[in-house]
Amino acid sequence: MSVTIGIASYKAPDKLERAINAIRVSTNGVYRLLIVHNPSQGDEETVNLIKEYAAHLPFVVPVWMPVNVGYAGAVSVMMRRLIDSPGWDHLIYCDNDIVVQTPGWDEILCSYLDRYPEVGMLYPNGGAFPIQREHYTEVMWAAGFCFATTRKVITE
Repeated sequence: MSVTIGIASYKAPDKLERAINAIRVSTNGVYRLLIVHNPSQGDEETVNLIKEYAAHLPFVVPVWMPVNVGYAGAVSVMMRRLIDSPGWDHLIYCDNDIVVQTPGWDEILCSYLDRYPEVGMLYPNGGAFPIQREHYTEVMWAAGFCFATTRKVITE
């Protein structure tokens, strides 16, 4: 199993550092950490933090956006990177203030998606109008802070 874990970065270097360190401690599988940085004036501390991680950790892949593309734009960049990178089959997106605390969380999410291919996306606590299915709850919409999906869902 190979997973791209994506974080959209915009200011808040303290939150980003906590998020990265939590991912490093709790992730078991083979992964790359894609940090899509949305620039803002006076945000050198965040830029330097990302550069420091990328210089010392080969699995950290920064993507420097020329303009602020926001949350949706950053997620689109992550999906495009997944599609353009053979061998990476899963995408887990986390906001920069998500602190993962469950060891092996990546394997739990990705193995569930692999076991139930009819599930297109996993969203913790997201959605409205729940429809209970045998192994999952279907929702009509969800708001992003963390989700997991597969290359197949993105490309089909």
